[in-house]
Amino acid sequence: MRKRLSVLIVLLVVAFGMVNLGAAEKQKPGTGFNGGSLELLPPDSTGVFTFNFQKFAGMPFFDKIYDKMIGSKANTPENKNPLKMIFESSGLDLKKDFISLSLGFVGDFLGKESPDFVIVIRANYNKSILSMLEKAMGPELKKEAYSGESLYIFKDDKETIAMDLPDGKYILAGTPRLVKESIDRLKGKAKTASPGVMIGKLKSPEFIDALLSFSMPVSSDMKKGVKGDPDKPEAKMFAMNLDKAESVLGLIDLKDNTWSTLIELISRDEVSNQQVASTLNGLKGMAAMAGPEFMEAFKNLNITGSAQGVRLEGSMTDETLQKLIRKINEKKEAEASQESIAK
Repeated sequence: MRKRLSVLIVLLVVAFGMVNLGAAEKQKPGTGFNGGSLELLPPDSTGVFTFNFQKFAGMPFFDKIYDKMIGSKANTPENKNPLKMIFESSGLDLKKDFISLSLGFVGDFLGKESPDFVIVIRANYNKSILSMLEKAMGPELKKEAYSGESLYIFKDDKETIAMDLPDGKYILAGTPRLVKESIDRLKGKAKTASPGVMIGKLKSPEFIDALLSFSMPVSSDMKKGVKGDPDKPEAKMFAMNLDKAESVLGLIDLKDNTWSTLIELISRDEVSNQQVASTLNGLKGMAAMAGPEFMEAFKNLNITGSAQGVRLEGSMTDETLQKLIRKINEKKEAEASQESIAK
């Protein structure tokens, strides 16, 4: 799995380098990832993750991150940054041309070493620069014709990844079978079935414009992990019953200098859901006692249980978040200092 993802990153980096500087397709409020990318994912996806890069690029701290990774601080005479060189040669403007990314898994992606997946990237690029991809990857990169497209294939003894740049608006990458299915959906050759719970919920107004959103199943390991160790009586105090939990959905967003988060646990057991909510509220209370920064951070976190599941919803200003981060770092430094003295 690690090797597959590393190869995919190389392919995507080169793809990003082909994004053409110019007028970008604007993301209208309320359209979010519903502008085609979720529809191109497998309807039976068992795990879905979305990232609104256009919103991220408009955030105040984006320039600092960009400067460290790709900008003026990314290169030194001794260490050339290949990512920066690709961006410079292509005229890439991350704030205008890269819009969003959606990732869909099929099957047991939590337990499988190399799960099937497809990434759908919304971007504005010039297909005439495909030669850059071929030159960057060299002889390891193969081509395969499919439905009027040229799929770029990278493979070794264990891994195979395909990538397609079909129309100047989408970049598709992942397991060859799923990439081909996405091409069929894009061209209208395959009917888009009604999306399952993993995709359907993320298309709702509550999730669609978020900076980051996800939907994934609750694995058996996750269920076991919250039950507590029977050999440790003190752990029973925080044990939670998730036997009937089906999936978990969430989002993180930043608007008007305020961070918001929402996590929904889908579970059809009202009694257990109430117990889980009660336990989480207890943990919230304990965390708030760690100091004024923690109390401020958790005061707007609401946790409720119902017949449908458990819902965690909260918000905090960016200033509050920065204070919390500084306090946590101070605690870590103090603990490290004490451990150093003890040695």
